[in-house]
Amino acid sequence: MRRKGVGDSHIEEALAAFTQEKQVDKAVALTEKLLHKYRKDSKMIAKQKIEQNMMRKGYPGSVMKIVWETVESERDDDERWDAVYHQGLKAHRKLSSKYDGYEYVQKMKQTLYRKGFSMEDIERLLEELKENEE
Repeated sequence: MRRKGVGDSHIEEALAAFTQEKQVDKAVALTEKLLHKYRKDSKMIAKQKIEQNMMRKGYPGSVMKIVWETVESERDDDERWDAVYHQGLKAHRKLSSKYDGYEYVQKMKQTLYRKGFSMEDIERLLEELKENEE
């Protein structure tokens, strides 16, 4: 703010008015909005994207920690499966034309595991894709 020509007294006044409680309230609202936006990503990727977004907006790490403790970011099984299925279909379209057999399965597992999905969910998706092809 100093670079923009705002005086020190105004800066301190603004920071005093924006208490940590207000920061947490705003951050929780933003996090819930972004969780909805990133519902097609794995929990890990969504959390990374949300934290990056909050850092760009100037929220300190202490506020982010409180937010993650207060926001229920656990997804139910249906939401988790929708995310796995969505990302899995994208990977399938990309990889099925280049690879087949064992190599295709390994590339799918690598791709989805890097995106933060569990091996259990990946195996379930591969079984379902195999059944759909037959």
